[in-house]
Amino acid sequence: MSQLTPHQQELQDMLLNLHAELENTETVDVQQRELLQHLMQDIRNLLDNEDEDETASQRYQSLGERLTASLEYFEASHPVFTTTLTQVADSLARMGI
Repeated sequence: MSQLTPHQQELQDMLLNLHAELENTETVDVQQRELLQHLMQDIRNLLDNEDEDETASQRYQSLGERLTASLEYFEASHPVFTTTLTQVADSLARMGI
């Protein structure tokens, strides 16, 4: 991966934090764990492949929608994940994604 911008580095740090939280939480079921892992992978892919074609725009929108749905899904049961996911969503928004 090429040199990260400050926003990308911030996002990468948040993903590492989210991954650590996920690994240290025993109350996450298999479906929740898979959802978070897919979101984290999609964000990593986005950081690695910042292209501006039409499919990239669709992927960004889809990722934003899934992040929003995840926030609602985890809000009551896992407030720490919700906080981190909110920070990730905010960081993506600052990047224009």
